Amino acid sequence: MINKMYIILEACKKVHGSDFTKKSRKREIIYARAAFINIVRTKYGRKVSLESIGEVLGGLDHATVLHAYDRTNADRDGRYLLEREFRNVLQSFQNAIKNIIAIKDIEEIKLYTNDLVGTIERLEDEADYLMLQIIKLQEVEQPKDERTFLDDIAELPADLKQEFEKYKWLPFKKMQESREHYKMNVEHKPVY
Repeated sequence: MINKMYIILEACKKVHGSDFTKKSRKREIIYARAAFINIVRTKYGRKVSLESIGEVLGGLDHATVLHAYDRTNADRDGRYLLEREFRNVLQSFQNAIKNIIAIKDIEEIKLYTNDLVGTIERLEDEADYLMLQIIKLQEVEQPKDERTFLDDIAELPADLKQEFEKYKWLPFKKMQESREHYKMNVEHKPVY
């Protein structure tokens, strides 16, 4: 987490144009530090300690960090939120880190990967189950004795399909094309 905070800090320093980690009581420095603390606490919550935030900010103690956060938090004191200058700094910092690629810890990546693998396996199982249901429905809707001509052809081995196509299907298609070409009307006689 410390590495992530340093990356965020560098982006914020670049936007601010000065090193706000140096001890100073100037308003623009105080607002910059408070905005950084607000962003880190909002992003990581209690995963990151007040002491580690203070360490990144040049050795601030946890009470100073907490005080600054309280002044930026609407649920607490929130006084800085009333200051336009602070809100501008906070907004510029938020915009700056919005474009930073989220760096994930190895453990986070492993956990995310395991979640994805589990989801994929679950979806594959569900797809297999649904395929079985489709097959069962097809068998119920179409009993073996009511099979169609196309069902029988579909189950033929590949070599018999080729033979059927070559000697039966293609001549039949040519005969149909010929009838259409010459506009022949052939009356169908029932076959008994």
